[in-house]
Amino acid sequence: MRTNLRKLVGIAKAMGFGLALLPLVCSLSLAQQQETKPTPKLPLSRETTYFSGPLDQDGYVDYASALNAYFGQGIKPEDNAYVALITAVGPSPQSGPPLPESFFQALGIDPLPVDGDYFLSVTGYLANKFQLPIEALVQADDQLRKAWRYPWQADDYPLVMVWLRDYENLLNRLSLELQRPRYFRPLIPNLTLFEQPLPDVQAFRVLAYAYLARAMLRTRHGLYRLAWDDLLTVKRVGRMMRQGPTIIEVLAGSALESLAGSALNVYIGKASLDGDTWMRYQQQWRNVASLSTWRTSLAFKSRAEVLDLVQLVHRGRFLDQTSSLAALGFPALTTEFEHQLLLNGLDWEELLRTVNRWFDRCEECLKEPDLAAFKKRLDQLETELGQAAKRVNVLGQQLRWPLIMAYVLAGKKRTAARCWAVNLAHQTSQLWQRISTSLSRTEEMDRLLDVAFALARYHDQTGKYPDRLEQLVPGFLPRIEPDLFSGKPPIYRRTGKGYVLYSVGPNGVDDNGRSFEDEPRGDDIVLRMPPAPPR
Repeated sequence: MRTNLRKLVGIAKAMGFGLALLPLVCSLSLAQQQETKPTPKLPLSRETTYFSGPLDQDGYVDYASALNAYFGQGIKPEDNAYVALITAVGPSPQSGPPLPESFFQALGIDPLPVDGDYFLSVTGYLANKFQLPIEALVQADDQLRKAWRYPWQADDYPLVMVWLRDYENLLNRLSLELQRPRYFRPLIPNLTLFEQPLPDVQAFRVLAYAYLARAMLRTRHGLYRLAWDDLLTVKRVGRMMRQGPTIIEVLAGSALESLAGSALNVYIGKASLDGDTWMRYQQQWRNVASLSTWRTSLAFKSRAEVLDLVQLVHRGRFLDQTSSLAALGFPALTTEFEHQLLLNGLDWEELLRTVNRWFDRCEECLKEPDLAAFKKRLDQLETELGQAAKRVNVLGQQLRWPLIMAYVLAGKKRTAARCWAVNLAHQTSQLWQRISTSLSRTEEMDRLLDVAFALARYHDQTGKYPDRLEQLVPGFLPRIEPDLFSGKPPIYRRTGKGYVLYSVGPNGVDDNGRSFEDEPRGDDIVLRMPPAPPR
């Protein structure tokens, strides 16, 4: 815009008019700007597109920029822990293409140089610095898999030791910077939510492995305070990642928390600490666990993703990738002709309004703090969705593209829209069920670890573990929190000089303390003391 204005002024000067025509030039430029302002392709409101802007050049809501404005509001770069993370791994995480300038503009910092001394995975580091053969890289990967699970020393995993030693200063500096109070990872403006690259998410998982491996190394050498700092860093990164604008980040953050919890179980069994130190660490872990909850933003994120998918189909994008869209509940637009039929024969406003009404209902379910009550409300919503599906002949709540096209060809625009909306709502509720199960496992692990801290304090004071968990109350715990999946106290048994403590897990069945790592596999969430070395 400014460039065009300068060109016009330059032409006026060259023709000898000086600045006499400047008002006219400015008015022409303003008129051009108004003419090029994108016209909305879909009705904009809270009840339809949810966000009313900003719009991209084609007239569709730029959901990436809208989510950036929502999640990044008031967050300064110096307070943003994500800035520290991306600065550590660089602009091309996992050796992919560099993140664009617009990404860093949204983050509020200058673009990072492509070439720099950034953190690399153990295999990337060894290949880059020593040009090791593939066999050695496979060996290094296997060493790391074992190193973060159990205490070790340098001779056990020499390749991991070289890697950690070289990144010692980076990990120390980053650990301090990650204590910043906020977290905001921007999305790339003008890209749909399904085009967003997330290579940094995987890079942060590798960072977590480095911290956990170092925590186990430090535990082996009696450096318990330093090991604790590393464990708490991973817990903090996982919890902060839940605040990211995408569902993938929510799940990835929860996975990091689970890794930290598994390593903490080993640490509690191996570290020789007094009761006061255990109590202090217990409170620090609680403080990090309370930073955010997954329920607060899940509906917001998934609503934006579904509405952006609707826009994708409306604009006719990705018609050659119909298999991935169909798996998410979208019709396979096999020809441009069918796309035009859908554009003209479906009530898009009714579709958007119906989708948002169902999302509002789903959001009410997410406000239920009790897991059992949440699932009950979601089951009730599923029943209502089933009834709505029958009214539009969506048998089994599975989308039938020919059915939608039949409604379109019959001129039943609203029925076609409702048919599609019901399927989208059903897909969303099913997704939330799966996410709820995954994240509730992490929350239940935190509850078990809180008991494990109390058991360590009890053991320090008495020289043994209690016969029953009730003996921890009120001296070591105010109460025993119920198992999220059974509503009953977690199962606790003494085993020789140790114990086993577990939840029945998502299947609600007592698998006798068998987790998915055992043979035969079980669904229980298990803490064992003393911890067993990895197989």
